[in-house]
Amino acid sequence: MVVTIPFIIFGLMRYSQLAYEGKEAEQPEKIVTTDIPLIISILVWGLTVISILYIL
Repeated sequence: MVVTIPFIIFGLMRYSQLAYEGKEAEQPEKIVTTDIPLIISILVWGLTVISILYIL
């Protein structure tokens, strides 16, 4: 599971950056569902976790 740490850090930093810029800071669900790099990070994290738990 240590392999997933970079994806978590990227996602948190990306979300923090978008919230700090002030774009839709009151609506976190809108930030998460509209930002493409953040969506890709979440998907890659999920696929990595699934592959670690079930395939390896």
